[in-house]
Amino acid sequence: MLQENKNNCTKIEQYAHKHLHELSCELMCNNIHETILPEMVKEQQTLVGQNEETANKVYDVTCLATMDLPASVQALYTSG
Repeated sequence: MLQENKNNCTKIEQYAHKHLHELSCELMCNNIHETILPEMVKEQQTLVGQNEETANKVYDVTCLATMDLPASVQALYTSG
């Protein structure tokens, strides 16, 4: 995922560097789930021509299952 999304990889690195003094797995996961993934969903929906209202919607993890993700990745967000 990171190799195909160099821009997001850079954002993650910058976030980690900025928050180095308090860095934790939980903090990184929160940043990815609250910032990076919603941006990716919004970008994907814009590319496939969804309307602006839908593209600006705040996404929760259930919306990720509707993306074109491998089944193994979808399972991470739909289990439990």
